Amino acid sequence: VIRSIQRFAIDSLKNPYTNHLSLGYETLLTSDIKVGMTGIMRRGRNQPSSDAVTVSPIEVLQVQRTEGRSRYNGLEFTLQQSPRNRFEGLISYTLGKSEDEAAGVLSPLQRRFSFGPADFDQRHTFMGTGTVTLPTNVRITGLVRAAAGRPFSIVNSLPTIQAAFVDRDGNIVGRNQEHLPSNWTMDLSVGREFGPVGRRARLFGQIINATN
Repeated sequence: VIRSIQRFAIDSLKNPYTNHLSLGYETLLTSDIKVGMTGIMRRGRNQPSSDAVTVSPIEVLQVQRTEGRSRYNGLEFTLQQSPRNRFEGLISYTLGKSEDEAAGVLSPLQRRFSFGPADFDQRHTFMGTGTVTLPTNVRITGLVRAAAGRPFSIVNSLPTIQAAFVDRDGNIVGRNQEHLPSNWTMDLSVGREFGPVGRRARLFGQIINATN
């Protein structure tokens, strides 16, 4: 007994493209401290997408298309300390939102949830880095990153709802409505340069994710 048939097809594909616009402003707070703000808007068209077309109760046609879109809006703030008194540093914070089409083929019921938060969407991202140069010309650099958790979907495998995205109570919802916990890491680097000007070599060591 044939319970289901899946056929695959490729639609008339187009070249994808992206429109990008960024506008920023920066100014000096003091002679060696600079603050800046940048707004970013990005729109993608003809992005890879797919569709499931129901031909009969047991047959579905999986069609690859380029009818997807992507969207990103972001606002970034920076505070930078130029090298002075053997210290330099940079702090940045980004508030962003990324949306795109779901990867892979979706069932007809899921299709309306295709456009939503991107898998790599992180609403809040913070980064701070600072470098101290000791009197012995040894440079110590610390880098701290913190970010909101990325989204994910809960997929229900019950055939009665055709694997639609659901929440923790089983209700049908959009794609990527759940979020992983926030995360943060810290990296350290110690290094020193040797040799004459123009032919200097740098010896350094790094500890990635020092706090595990």
